[in-house]
Amino acid sequence: MESYQELNLEEKKQIYRKRVKSSNFSPQFTFDDLFIPPFTKMVQYNRNGDQFYVPLSHDKQSTGIRILDDFRSFLMSDTRQLKKFCRSRGITIEELSATLLVLTGMNLRTLTTRWYLQTALQLLRYTELPLVDVAALSKLGTPVNLYYACWKEFGCAPGVLRYQLREEGDEGRFEL
Repeated sequence: MESYQELNLEEKKQIYRKRVKSSNFSPQFTFDDLFIPPFTKMVQYNRNGDQFYVPLSHDKQSTGIRILDDFRSFLMSDTRQLKKFCRSRGITIEELSATLLVLTGMNLRTLTTRWYLQTALQLLRYTELPLVDVAALSKLGTPVNLYYACWKEFGCAPGVLRYQLREEGDEGRFEL
């Protein structure tokens, strides 16, 4: 039988996942603790009913874990160069994924996909942006990717989902 050190990365991940599933493992952070909405301003009304926008603070409390805070900033940035992000912090992509799994219960791919999908959902709900812009701003890339992500997760197209999500007064509630 091989020792743990002799196992390849995928085998180590499988062992870790089994341990997590069989334990009372509870991640330190939930997705909702970490997610930062894509908007910069929120509508408010004065006593006369006049509408104006106030800046939103995206300074969610620091998690106290620098790599996690840096990764949240990375997800909000315009760059998608994950290798460069990891290299600048002296870690590998696999080490980042393992760290995220321990802290959030989600690996890198799951957390990133969920972040991009949640951004898309908020853009669909609160804006009338064309689907091509929603796809680009959410980092899903193309309308085709947006369509497949929505179909896989919710069983409907993004245009349909937009109106299922939207509640009265949602459109225009936030500004990019």
